[in-house]
Amino acid sequence: MVRLALKMSEPDSPHFDPNQFDTLDRLLREAQETGKLVAQKGREVTKSGQFVQDMASATRDALRIYKPPQNLVFLNDSWRIVNQEAEALLSGIGQVRLGSFLNSGSTVAYGTSDAFPTDEIIPQLPPQDQAAALVTLSHLHEVTGRLADKHEVARIMTNLGLDKPVPGKKSPLELFITAHDAFEDPVCDSNPISTSLIPIREAAQLSVQELLHRRPRQEKTSAQWEKIVSIGGQLKKDSVPDALVQTWAYQWKTLLRKYLHPSKQQELSRADWQTRLQQSTLFLRGFLGGLDPSKFR
Repeated sequence: MVRLALKMSEPDSPHFDPNQFDTLDRLLREAQETGKLVAQKGREVTKSGQFVQDMASATRDALRIYKPPQNLVFLNDSWRIVNQEAEALLSGIGQVRLGSFLNSGSTVAYGTSDAFPTDEIIPQLPPQDQAAALVTLSHLHEVTGRLADKHEVARIMTNLGLDKPVPGKKSPLELFITAHDAFEDPVCDSNPISTSLIPIREAAQLSVQELLHRRPRQEKTSAQWEKIVSIGGQLKKDSVPDALVQTWAYQWKTLLRKYLHPSKQQELSRADWQTRLQQSTLFLRGFLGGLDPSKFR
């Protein structure tokens, strides 16, 4: 299993590396094959294996259109971990590791969706290629969104004690549910930023704040990156590799900067609203699902 030393400082943003791109393609081919094998292990495992197989296939299709230059290293780390979890399932560990498999799948779904922004890619393509590319990217985002399950995230939050109100505020779980309810049953003329995106941002930030308090060993964490690395380093499940903690930290930073800090005056389409809510849910499922409450203070 690949292990990376935990670092309290943020690394420089990676640049496009052809070797890393070849590595990603190889890992995706392996994921297609292991996903196919996992799909033979029973009904629940079949659903999980089919998801990984579909996501790997959809991602490889998208790579023919666009080679993501920014988060390639983190994508490789995430797909490598998914392949390792799949191999653990195939080796006979079975249902015991299914939760870990799905949590790492949520993390890689966030990263894959983030790497292929439709509104940025399509305008770069020749007009004659745009329609086919839109179909490919739409399929990719549909697949990655399958793990953005609010009920599963709500279950995980409850297990971690994030259903309890913070003094003077609502609980992270209540804010999370409010954000999803606002999307599913929107009030006419309501602002999705105030009714949904601000609540889910607060849910995520309050969750991180609470988890910082629950660390057995308190250490200084001034940057957002450092907070996730510290939480993950102390509270992650033993089966979670250090490389995944680094990916959580990278995704937390991009989630706050790219998806959860729109201006209150900004106009959002429903599709954009859905994307931001989906990415938030995928991050929370992968990150929170990788923590071990028995290690909490």
